[in-house]
Amino acid sequence: MKQLLKGQNQVSKFSAIALFCLLASIQMMKGIKDALAIEAQLHNLQYLITGTFLVIALLTLIAKSRLVTDAVLQFVLSIGLVLGLVIFLTQPASPIINASVTYIIIGAFSLILISQFWKTLMSLYDIEGAKQAYTFIAISGSLGGILGPIISASLINFVNISASVIFAVGLLLLSNFFLFRARSQTTQKMDSDPVKGRVPGNDTTRAGIWLGTFIFIYALISTFIYVKQLEVVGAFLTGVNERALVFTLRDLFIGVVLVLLQVRMLKKPDKYSNSRLAAFPVVTLIVLALISVVPTIGGVIGAIILFKSYNYAFIRPARELFYIKTPALGNYKNTIDSLLYRAGDLFAIWLIYLLNLTSWKDSITLIFMVPVIAIWIIVSTKIQAQLKQAL
Repeated sequence: MKQLLKGQNQVSKFSAIALFCLLASIQMMKGIKDALAIEAQLHNLQYLITGTFLVIALLTLIAKSRLVTDAVLQFVLSIGLVLGLVIFLTQPASPIINASVTYIIIGAFSLILISQFWKTLMSLYDIEGAKQAYTFIAISGSLGGILGPIISASLINFVNISASVIFAVGLLLLSNFFLFRARSQTTQKMDSDPVKGRVPGNDTTRAGIWLGTFIFIYALISTFIYVKQLEVVGAFLTGVNERALVFTLRDLFIGVVLVLLQVRMLKKPDKYSNSRLAAFPVVTLIVLALISVVPTIGGVIGAIILFKSYNYAFIRPARELFYIKTPALGNYKNTIDSLLYRAGDLFAIWLIYLLNLTSWKDSITLIFMVPVIAIWIIVSTKIQAQLKQAL
């Protein structure tokens, strides 16, 4: 780790600190958001996800307007999230309304903030610089993902949820400061040949379709897993603090597993684009099987730790490198990573709502999942092949 640190310039170091603060902040809010989903009543979840999708659609339009730079937009989005959290702290309406509004705000702003952060970094690195720096930056973010849940669990346990939110807000604003510092260190790419090895512009549409399909299916399946998690935790625990603590500990274990995986990959950054991407649908099948066989808090949370850790360690870095190799696709990053992702959520949650009205929910879900995962395997294999050609 010391050797890796010595090899980084100021841009990478400031970017790493910025991501550390950002993910620590978001991970502190994430457990609270999931607890609030139960507080707002699970039968209203389809409306919460619909609201989240609409807010993300609005934010995506603002991002595409290019009225401000990426770094300034990151700051504006952060302020929007902070102002929205005031609703949670002041409690101006009924508990269900407060929980619903806060869930939508955290869900929408946190997702697009992460996407916008990586979009900002795209202007600082080419593919070679990214392969060297992204491992370091990603590990720093993962450490933030560990620290955030630890702080949140401590504050929730010994103070209250509001204290955790206030601390998260401070980390979020600090993240923007270091991101501005990173951008101030350079006005050009980190490599002397900024177009080296990139995907030709006429392949952008095809690459966007494959990547968009991958993310849509991932979001769809992830929502089925997410709803099952909320149902199990909601059935076993009754207090919002207890639920938030469980979800916070979940995120802590995800962070620990993620760092262990990333440390093993330090010397071989090309593993980000190896067969692990095509294997993700198979890992997801294992996760779905675990949730079905062991429908307890331990079983469901354990399955989600596997699912999320694999995604963050192998899939997310491969996606970010793919964006850098396809520069024209970067203009649609927020649309693909945020809007299309939530579109998958939206489709899944209303499908679950309709399935709940039938007597054959489990059978229909199984029949539906088989062809979806089969398509996902094909799409994953195709993206992996394209990424290997680009690298």
